[in-house]
Amino acid sequence: MTARVGVLGCYGGVGAEVTGLLDDLPVTVRPAGRRGDAVRAAAGERGLVVDVDDPDALAGFCADCDIVVDCTGPADRIGDRVLHAALAAGADYVGPADLVAPETVPAGRRVVLGAGMTPGLSTLLPRALAVDFDRLHRLTAHLGGRDRFTPAAAGDYLAGMRDRTSRSAAAWIDGRSVPGRLEPLRDVEIPYFPGRVTAHPFLSAEAQWLGETLGVDEVHWYHVFDGDRALSVLGRVDADAPDAAEQVVRAAGLDLFGRPAYQLMVFQLDGESAGRPRTRVLVLRGADSYRLTASAAVLAVEELLAGRIPEGVGHAGRVLDPQRALDRLAAAPAVHRLDVVEEAAVVEEGAL
Repeated sequence: MTARVGVLGCYGGVGAEVTGLLDDLPVTVRPAGRRGDAVRAAAGERGLVVDVDDPDALAGFCADCDIVVDCTGPADRIGDRVLHAALAAGADYVGPADLVAPETVPAGRRVVLGAGMTPGLSTLLPRALAVDFDRLHRLTAHLGGRDRFTPAAAGDYLAGMRDRTSRSAAAWIDGRSVPGRLEPLRDVEIPYFPGRVTAHPFLSAEAQWLGETLGVDEVHWYHVFDGDRALSVLGRVDADAPDAAEQVVRAAGLDLFGRPAYQLMVFQLDGESAGRPRTRVLVLRGADSYRLTASAAVLAVEELLAGRIPEGVGHAGRVLDPQRALDRLAAAPAVHRLDVVEEAAVVEEGAL
C-alpha cells in the first residue's frame, strides 16, 4: 500500500516546499493547514483544513497518515501537540523543530526531530566532513546569509533569543563550553560569502554535541548576517513585545529588497591524517533557509520509508547517514552548490 504522508502547515515557507518535494516520491501526500483559503491556494482540492488547536480534528488527520511532517509554527506556541497526536494515532513523525523528546514512544513508532537546515544539516554535514581524520583539532562553522523571515520563523528565532546569554560568544575547548571566548566579526570578508558580512559566535547545542561526539579539541560556531537592518532589530528588540516578530519580518524584507536570498553553510575541519596536518572544507549554498529545511525534512521521510530509521526518538543530524545525505543534497533543487575541498577557508579573529 502506498504510504500516506501528511504535511501540517502546507502553505508556510517550509510546508509548501515539503509538499512539492513529496509529490515527486511514490507516496500519497495529504497537505493540511488551519486556514482554508491558504490551504486551497497552496494545495488545491486535495488540501484539508485542520486546526492544530482542535484536538479532535488533529487526531482524525493523523489517523489517516503513516507519517506526519510537522511544518507548523511558531514552535514555542504549537509545542509538541502534533508529535503526540501522531504517535497516539499510530503514525511516525518528522519535524524541523528541536522539540523536547518524549520519554516514551509506542513500540514500532519512529520520531525524527530537528529535521531542518539548523538543526539538522548543520549536524549532518560536519559528520560527513570528519571521515578519514585520525585527530580533529578544530571545527569552524559559518552559517547564514540573506533571507526573509516568515512570522512563524521570526517567532521561533525570538523565542530562541531567551536562551542565548550563556551560549553567545562561547566556544567548545577541550571538552567544555568556555563563555566569552570569541568576539563578533563585524563588517568582514569571510571566504565563500559574497561581500562583507557580520558573524556572531554562538555555541549551539548541536555544536557542543559535535565537539563531544567527534572528539574535536575546539569548536568555533558563527551565525552570519548579510545585511544590517534585521541584525539591528534583533540586537535591540524586546523578544516578548507584541510586535517583535513583525519588526523582524519587516527589517529582513528591507535587507532583502532588490537582492536575492541565499544561505551558506561553510564548515572547516582542521586535524591530522596519517600523522600529517589536514584541512577539509565543506561548502553548501542554498536558495534559502526554508527550502533547505524542507530538503532535510524530506530526506528524513525518505529514510523512514526505506526503513533506515530505528524505532524511538532520534535527531536528524545524528540518525541520518551523512554520505547518503550528501548524495541526495547534491541533486536537491534547493542546493545551488555543494563542494568538499582540501583547503583552508577560516577567518581568524586576530587577523582582522
